[in-house]
Amino acid sequence: ALVEKSSGYFIYASTVIKRIEDKRFHPADRLDIVLGIKSSISGSPFDIVDQLYHQTLCAVPIEYRPKLTDILAVIGTDLVLRVSKIEVLLRLDTGDVQLTLRGLHSVIGFYPEWNHTVVHDVHHGSFLDFLCDIRWSGPLYIGSSQCHRKLTSHFL
Repeated sequence: ALVEKSSGYFIYASTVIKRIEDKRFHPADRLDIVLGIKSSISGSPFDIVDQLYHQTLCAVPIEYRPKLTDILAVIGTDLVLRVSKIEVLLRLDTGDVQLTLRGLHSVIGFYPEWNHTVVHDVHHGSFLDFLCDIRWSGPLYIGSSQCHRKLTSHFL
């Protein structure tokens, strides 16, 4: 079933495997959730991938969503920042970025550096494409003008 759903997209299979590997959940339960994703009739060739991204982001608790969109707006830029710098930029408490993005390791990576800070990385460009198209991402949309507005407001 997973092979059929992937429609030949490596990114779908890769993202699903990362979601299933989340040690906070039982792998069989995670697989059942992923296999329950229904393709819409949008006609997008990446529909199943978009549905997976949507499901992944909707798993973030509602109280973290305002922080999530701000953090994703930063990640959606070409800036490569340490987590501590993102927290300063967005006026967040220490630990908020990792707490907010916990559970999103299937789409966003964190890599330790020599001084124990962590840098974010998006695993696949299609995730940013998803976030930057309001038709796919809806309330989690971070189109480039929105990214710049949010970042500018935090600089002021």
